[in-house]
Amino acid sequence: MKARLLRGFVAILGGNVAVKLLTIAFVPVLVRFVGSDGYGDYAFVMSSMWLLLIVANSGIFTSIRKFLPEERDREDWADEVYGFYLRLAVALAAVVVAAVAALTAAGYVGAWFGEQFTGYFYLLCAMIVGTQFHSVTRSALMAFGREPASETLHAAQKAAFVAVAIGFLLAGWHVTGVLVAFVLASVAVSVAGFVLLARNVSLRAAFSLPDAAFPRWELLSYNLLTILLMGATFSLYHVDIVLLQAFHGSRETGLYRASLQVAEFLWLVPIVIGTVFIHSLSELWSTGRDGLIEEISARATRYTVVLTLLLAIGVAALAEPFVTLYFGREFAPSVGPLLVLLPGAVGFAVARQVFSVGQAKGDLRPLIAATGTAAAINLLLNLVLIPPYGMWGAAIATSIGYGSMVVLHVRSAKAIGFDPLADLRAGPTAATAILAAPVIFGASALIDSDVLALLAVPPLGFLVYAALALKTGAVDPDEVADLVDGLPAPVDRVAAWL
Repeated sequence: MKARLLRGFVAILGGNVAVKLLTIAFVPVLVRFVGSDGYGDYAFVMSSMWLLLIVANSGIFTSIRKFLPEERDREDWADEVYGFYLRLAVALAAVVVAAVAALTAAGYVGAWFGEQFTGYFYLLCAMIVGTQFHSVTRSALMAFGREPASETLHAAQKAAFVAVAIGFLLAGWHVTGVLVAFVLASVAVSVAGFVLLARNVSLRAAFSLPDAAFPRWELLSYNLLTILLMGATFSLYHVDIVLLQAFHGSRETGLYRASLQVAEFLWLVPIVIGTVFIHSLSELWSTGRDGLIEEISARATRYTVVLTLLLAIGVAALAEPFVTLYFGREFAPSVGPLLVLLPGAVGFAVARQVFSVGQAKGDLRPLIAATGTAAAINLLLNLVLIPPYGMWGAAIATSIGYGSMVVLHVRSAKAIGFDPLADLRAGPTAATAILAAPVIFGASALIDSDVLALLAVPPLGFLVYAALALKTGAVDPDEVADLVDGLPAPVDRVAAWL
């Protein structure tokens, strides 16, 4: 099981790294074509899409990964689950798209946000459909243990989107071209995903209703709880963007989205761990192997804390040169909100992989209570602070909301039946961060060239931090060896050569 988890982790990490690198390459191109106003419009449409997908997807991405790998006493269990969720995905997407199209056609969207959003929201309808089917195919491939295929498609979607979007930007299509590119890439990858899934399930399952013994209400009840959980989680991601657009307009939204874009770099590893956990640990929960689950979760929590602290220190030390070079001088005001967001982003990173273990068990009520409380704190603070303080208020409110997640989810984890802090090693981890921070900040301050600082400080900081982590005991040498031994052969050979 540990080897399977590591293989899944490596595949999903590779896909997410590829997506992140493509995003990193694309964003500075985008902002230089559309400016902070256009970037704010784009960020608002994307946030609107993910909030609407709370209803359209209704936890289907998570539910497929939970139920498909389970062993049930039904001959066609996989086909039945896949068909059930595919039909549900079509029906829910149709309802959401119809509602958005009706509001847009009636003129409400243009009146609320500006006339340019009328066209954007018609495209948003197509974006919802494309993303819905991409979500279904990706989650099903993961559930069948085909993470390399699912993550290759995930990266391909981003690559196609970036390539087509740049072409449309060069043609002068502005934000509209970027949204059209998203639709085309999502549809193409969805079709490819359905073709790949033909190896594992019969596509006729979408048209075959299961018999009365199929536990549809068990699946639907899990979905309903997942909607509440994902609704609260997605609101933490996007409510600040929506409120900032409503109160302060596109430019300030664009500047703040730049701050968030950098802070979200801290979430790469925990998102990958959480994605692997849901379909991999579901089997362990169903067979009662609680001790192994706690061991895996506790170690993953420690790794997440160690890695996220390193990233947070590096981002804080290089915030100003990175933002001004990456986004342009126009985005210099984004640096302050970014620094405010970092503490909360660290807390959210830890919480993100913790609650995935609870999702794998299916005991969602404690998770909903914890995430809902954090979401309520976040929404209330954003409503209070955004009108008078703009993006600074959004950063303060969101950082507090994110930070509350780690406290609330550690409590919910213990209620579910595992302790994610059992192997935290708080003292050695804190010592590692405290000793490494002056070196990283000092190196950044001593190097006059922004470009040279961005090239030299990250590898220097990593080497210093890694050496300290091994010296203090935050990470054991044997653990590093185990990780290298469990990597796929090509990665293993490279690591051994290094």
